[in-house]
Amino acid sequence: MSFTSRKYLLVIAVLLIYSISPGQHKGAIFHHLEKKHGLSSSNVEAVIQDSEGLYWIATQNGLNRFDGTNIRSFYSNSVDSNSLSHNHCTSLIEDDNGDIWVGTLYGLNCYKKKEDKFQRIFLLHSEYVTDRLNWIRDLIKDKDGNIWIGTYGLWRYDIHNNRLDAFFSNTGQKENFFAGQIYQLKYDHKREGIWGSSSKGFVFLDRKKETFYYRDHNPYDWKIFDYSTGSMIALDDFGRLWFANYAGKELLQFDLQSGGLSKSQISLTASPRRLVCDEKNRIWLFYWSKPAQVFDPSSGVLDSTILSKVHHQSPLSSSVGNLFVEKKGNYWFCSPAGISIYNPLRQNKSYIPLPVNSSTNLPVSFTEAKLGHGNSKLVWLRSRTGVYRLNTHDFSFIKLQRREFLKEINGILPFGDSVLFISTAGRIYRYNHINDRIEKVKVLYTSRASFVVDKKNQLWIATWSGGLYKFNYDLTLLKHFRQNKTAADTGLRYDNIINTSGLLSDGKTFLLGYNNGNGFAEVDTYDDRITNFFMPQETGARRMIANTINCFGFDKQDRLWLGTFGGGIYIRDKNANFSNINQSDGLKSNFINAIVLDKRSDLWISTGDGINVLQDNGKIIVNPGNEIGLGKNDFWSNCIVLEDGSILAFDHARMVIFYPDKLHRLNQPDKLVISELRIFDKSFPLAGLENKLRLDHDQNFFSFEFSVSKTNPDEEVQYAYMLEGFDKNWIFVKKPKAADYTNVPPGTYKFIVKAAGMNGQWIHYSRPLIIRIMPAFWQTWWFYSTCIATVLFGIFLLYRNRISQLKKLLYLRTKISQDLHDEVGATLSGIAMYSHLTRQQLATKEKKVVEHSLDVIQQTASEMVTKLGDIVWVVNPEHDSLEKMIHRLQEYSIGMANAKNIYIRTYLAENLKGLKLSMETRKNIYLLCKEAVNNAVKYSGCSLLELNVILNDHQVSFEVKDNGKGFDRGHTKTGNGLLNMQQRAREIGSDLKIITAPGLGTSIILEHKIT
Repeated sequence: MSFTSRKYLLVIAVLLIYSISPGQHKGAIFHHLEKKHGLSSSNVEAVIQDSEGLYWIATQNGLNRFDGTNIRSFYSNSVDSNSLSHNHCTSLIEDDNGDIWVGTLYGLNCYKKKEDKFQRIFLLHSEYVTDRLNWIRDLIKDKDGNIWIGTYGLWRYDIHNNRLDAFFSNTGQKENFFAGQIYQLKYDHKREGIWGSSSKGFVFLDRKKETFYYRDHNPYDWKIFDYSTGSMIALDDFGRLWFANYAGKELLQFDLQSGGLSKSQISLTASPRRLVCDEKNRIWLFYWSKPAQVFDPSSGVLDSTILSKVHHQSPLSSSVGNLFVEKKGNYWFCSPAGISIYNPLRQNKSYIPLPVNSSTNLPVSFTEAKLGHGNSKLVWLRSRTGVYRLNTHDFSFIKLQRREFLKEINGILPFGDSVLFISTAGRIYRYNHINDRIEKVKVLYTSRASFVVDKKNQLWIATWSGGLYKFNYDLTLLKHFRQNKTAADTGLRYDNIINTSGLLSDGKTFLLGYNNGNGFAEVDTYDDRITNFFMPQETGARRMIANTINCFGFDKQDRLWLGTFGGGIYIRDKNANFSNINQSDGLKSNFINAIVLDKRSDLWISTGDGINVLQDNGKIIVNPGNEIGLGKNDFWSNCIVLEDGSILAFDHARMVIFYPDKLHRLNQPDKLVISELRIFDKSFPLAGLENKLRLDHDQNFFSFEFSVSKTNPDEEVQYAYMLEGFDKNWIFVKKPKAADYTNVPPGTYKFIVKAAGMNGQWIHYSRPLIIRIMPAFWQTWWFYSTCIATVLFGIFLLYRNRISQLKKLLYLRTKISQDLHDEVGATLSGIAMYSHLTRQQLATKEKKVVEHSLDVIQQTASEMVTKLGDIVWVVNPEHDSLEKMIHRLQEYSIGMANAKNIYIRTYLAENLKGLKLSMETRKNIYLLCKEAVNNAVKYSGCSLLELNVILNDHQVSFEVKDNGKGFDRGHTKTGNGLLNMQQRAREIGSDLKIITAPGLGTSIILEHKIT
């Protein structure tokens, strides 16, 4: 080819191909912590990590504690002396007890973890304004654990003696120099002293001598004191004190060993607001209004690009005010926009800015990427706006500007070094991108096309709705395969084809995935044979999603991996056995877009919600920590392996390159912490519990917050927790808020939690929390014992009472039997005797004698009936009231008295109503009173008979009183009637009184105690 021809082709290429500016994929990956994550303010002043693994963040509006997932904020409260003294926090440090010291704009605070409260400490001096003294600028800790405070003057809090000491005076002695306003402090471990940057220049306090060295007191001739400006300072591991000379715009270092001073070779354009030395002894320079810089003394290089805004995971702001570098290598950059966190070991990906559509100013949406066969550094991408070429050497995008391709591209295949097969909605093109020439075009209407070129250079095109086509290289149609319902197992099962694989290892077959649950097929390009397959183990609704095949992949064991539309991944081994991996196993989504095998033999799975990496033949599922996701309704193969082994992936908004080697170097998850205990939604401190927690019985509603102390709050970590003794199995969660437990019974439990790292391995919480819930007094063994003893004693009492009742019943039966025997038996014997006598008397025919005997029999039988009636009436429980007994006694008295014209008067007290007596008592009282009435009627000769019943002080009195002749008890023989009455009184434990005298009547009184 002539020079002129070459020049002509070059001009055409320049005119026809529009080159988009090279994409800068540089820029470190930062995680962000800002207000949307729970920070009380985006203006961050300082960060530390305590000995438990928790992060403490000082902001201009409160103090925050971050456990890796959750943020708890602390504020000042004017009515709570145990809160922060001021919301603007300036500095932080942890003491040897694990408590957190917080400097604020007004006062020093110590957060007591064991008490969950703040101790406020105010600096006071008679000669200085309190507000100025209590603006805390910096805090450091010496080797003895004392806290040094940089404010207006230098102060020390003796943590062992709880004493505050001020290190300035007005004695005029040089050793007692007043340093003025302290801006920054550094502890010199070698000299055991305090370096300070102040409004009066640099100052050093010798702790042992308690002597200040400064410009006017410089016995060692330290050149640092020649600089009067109070620059911020940084101290590195080599014993070099770094500071900036404001006047000369210089960065200098003072060697603490030799006392020598030297200048760096860089020139400063502004005065730094803060200097910080990192773990690599690099010096970070932070400014008020310009981007931060980092100076590496070993190379002399000054870099200002690391905090530049390049992509969405760049730093939140290049204007940084402070830096905290933790032991595990994380860099926490504090800025007015929040915290940007950088870890060199976590730089496992890079972002490539996408080309911008000039008409809409929106990112182009990619739908597929293919690796060029001839040029391994070219990646071709089809989009809704045309064809793009990505050069993987410099990551520049080039868009083809031919009018035929300035539309939606639904299929693309690089072939050889120069040819592209390109499909639009109505055409198939064979395009030579080297000379920008369309070599062949074929009319073919399809909304999606997947290409395969076989060993015979035949082009196979699987379409969205038109079945499968086979063309020769010149796009001449050789065969069209359509759905074959009569030969569904050997022909094309369905016209709607989602995707195809490349040629398999045998060089003659490829795979195609059907839509709508029709499985997949293997196409033999040599004899045009199509063999169809199903996932046989699935049925019902699951069968549909399992057999809608989006993509294919093969692992190092030559097993076939099939990505489905909603069913996860199915793996077919060499024996045609299928197994399944889905979201419940750890996949981000069951909608699979791409499966690629990297050079480490790990499988990269692109799902609708992000990317997983499957290691160890799929046994370990790793989350590389990314946000690539296409959504469940996309059928786009969005991952390929580049020549260097990196993984290129993209979605609608971004393109990312993952580095598998760096992914494997990631640290295991950091310390797993239980950060908070809440009982009935009230926070309780966990510090000082020594992992043993004692709760009362009414504190059995509690929850725990826990997290890996990771730097990325958005990073998904698989957690599992269990309350041993209560939970039967592990409870698995992601991004936990809390482990909630309600109504936990008394007992001893162990709360354990574990987390899975990015490599899928579990890390257990090293110190399980032992929880003992104390029982209520009614749940204790002694209470149960007391209850059992009480019940047994009650049963014993019931038993005794029952025995007593049975004895009483037996006694009553015996008594009734005795009464029947004594009363009725004797009477019946008398009747029998008189009956026998009457029979004899009838033989003599003595009428009067017989009549007398019959009268005796009649009278005796009548008395027997009366006695039987009394006994039956008394034992009847319906007659147990005193009123009924008095009423019956009254009826008897009236019946007796009427025969002799005796007047009966009865008095029954009102408070006797409802009073009941036992059967034995009732019987004896009734019969006693009846005997008294009977005696009075028969023998007293009275005209008035009174029956009085009175209840007074739990004692009831029964009185039978007559106005008869009375008698002299001393000269009268006691008859059976009185003896019977006395016997009855004794039986019921009552007192019987007989009051009588000749001519004065008789009064018989029975007094019975009511119990």
